[in-house]
Amino acid sequence: MVSRVVSGQITSFDATIEIDRGSGEGVKEGMAVVTDAGLVGRVVRVTGGRSSVELITAPSFEFGVRLVEQQEVGVAKGQGDDGTLIVESGITKATDVEAGDRVATSGIDGSTFPPDIAVGRVKSIRPTDDRTEQVLVIEPTANLDGLSYVTVLLCDTDCA
Repeated sequence: MVSRVVSGQITSFDATIEIDRGSGEGVKEGMAVVTDAGLVGRVVRVTGGRSSVELITAPSFEFGVRLVEQQEVGVAKGQGDDGTLIVESGITKATDVEAGDRVATSGIDGSTFPPDIAVGRVKSIRPTDDRTEQVLVIEPTANLDGLSYVTVLLCDTDCA
């Protein structure tokens, strides 16, 4: 369901937006919010005619992701102010990852989001402190600044 953004991020510390659709149109907490470019966030509060959407860059935002080409799965977490995500576990040191590689939602059992929603591209890679895995910094593909319209996926975890 296409929704208009009625209130954007008030400050750089604010990681939510308000949209003009709510429970009266079937919106529920936890539903994915996207643009044509990729994942924007998830619905966190719903009233009759409005909803609050937490952006994927919020520090409290965690979800399963998958490296599209390599098929490796990890957990992404928002990094707040800098507008990126970080994957600190799940990507082994043997995985051949390069800057620019595509990242999508994992959709594995129990996942918050359906599979294959574009998330972003790998911006940088470094080893974990114990050198057993890789840490990936992800640049979101959806432009989260100045959003005008978004789409709410009117399904819970079973959207496939």
